[in-house]
Amino acid sequence: RRDLMARLLAPVLTRRNGPFTGRQMMAFSRFLDALARRKATLETLMKENDDALTTQLRSVDALIGFARQAVEDASQPAPNRAAAATLLGRDNKQLRQDMGLLASLLEPKTPGEVQKAAVKALALSAEADIPALLTRGWAAHVPETRSAVVDALLSREPWTLELLHQIERGPIAAIDLDAARRDRLMKHREEKIRAIAARLLTATANPD
Repeated sequence: RRDLMARLLAPVLTRRNGPFTGRQMMAFSRFLDALARRKATLETLMKENDDALTTQLRSVDALIGFARQAVEDASQPAPNRAAAATLLGRDNKQLRQDMGLLASLLEPKTPGEVQKAAVKALALSAEADIPALLTRGWAAHVPETRSAVVDALLSREPWTLELLHQIERGPIAAIDLDAARRDRLMKHREEKIRAIAARLLTATANPD
């Protein structure tokens, strides 16, 4: 099984006559997602034995290092930058650096698909300050970024409560949420969230 995995990763982690490609970055991101679903880590795979798979995985730092550069490079095509964003925040040794880098992408000059990828990458972390990072530039967020941020906040119960708190005190307004997301809050499985949502959302309606 490890030999098969090594063969599958070879074209993903091998840099040939130029930079890593968006396809390589996205493929490795999906591999990491699959590992996470199985509660496995790269560190575990590399510790098991010194074989072809371990040799392949030694190239991961180079790939992620390239992703950190590519995600900020405005000369890169947007799909490449979006693919690069999906790899960030996976390395605990540089988690805070990556979180800051991803949050810095949430501004109008960044292409929409890159912003959405950054929101998704931030939402993979359970760090307590993620809601603050996601909503820091709310007033300047374009509609598609706002939708991605709200969906991220709805993905974890503590973050959902923080979303409601931000609606209560700003910067988010109740009218910023569309009907579908308002409905999700009003029908949330947790009674506490339903009650707060009812208090904050029933008095206003989004005309869209």
